[in-house]
Amino acid sequence: MGDGRWKCEECYWVGPQAEVLEAPNPFDNSENIWGCPNCLEANRLERACDHEGCDLPGGNGTMTPDGYTWTCFAHRPKPPAAQRDMEAVR
Repeated sequence: MGDGRWKCEECYWVGPQAEVLEAPNPFDNSENIWGCPNCLEANRLERACDHEGCDLPGGNGTMTPDGYTWTCFAHRPKPPAAQRDMEAVR
């Protein structure tokens, strides 16, 4: 589980990786499970948009000059000018 913001699919808590609960998986010692610190539900977390104040799922992972970011569609980084030009041709 990487750094960033996470959202619970059960109670809709959104917070940083540092607050997510982590424990050894009782069914497979080679893996960990992660839990929501609010409702304590296990393995119901998804990436949240890294844009501050946005609680939508972060489904678009993109490399940026500031590093890798996960954003929703509305907050995705704009593509480089050359890519925008290619998309306009389509």
